[in-house]
Amino acid sequence: MSGAPLAFVLHATRVSVRGADTIDPFVPGPGIDLVVERRADTRAIGTVGVRVEPDEDTLEVSVALDVEARGQGYGTEALGLVVEHALVERGFVRVVAFARSDDERTQHLLERVGLRYVALDGDDLLYLCRADARSPRDAAS
Repeated sequence: MSGAPLAFVLHATRVSVRGADTIDPFVPGPGIDLVVERRADTRAIGTVGVRVEPDEDTLEVSVALDVEARGQGYGTEALGLVVEHALVERGFVRVVAFARSDDERTQHLLERVGLRYVALDGDDLLYLCRADARSPRDAAS
């Protein structure tokens, strides 16, 4: 085994979410895009963005998929994996996300992984999931 650092990786049934070597995406700092790979062919099909504010226990997330990967559940699986990891394994108290008010596809995706609409923030809708709420996997069932 080499001395090279291991990349951050989460696995779900159909996708893996990977981060760069040596970078912990769940610490305060600039936002980081984690790569979403389809496990069947290890092809990169999009990203899950994560950002932690200094001195906060809140993780902000976003998701972007290639056009041909949309509508097949990959975004739900990848984002749900990251949200659950943040709340259960990393001890975050809240996960937040924003969706444009005219973007119903993203709004529904956020709801499927357990986030709920809480407020209007300019032209965006703010979604929130708290650690003391239902598990994101429970909400998606």
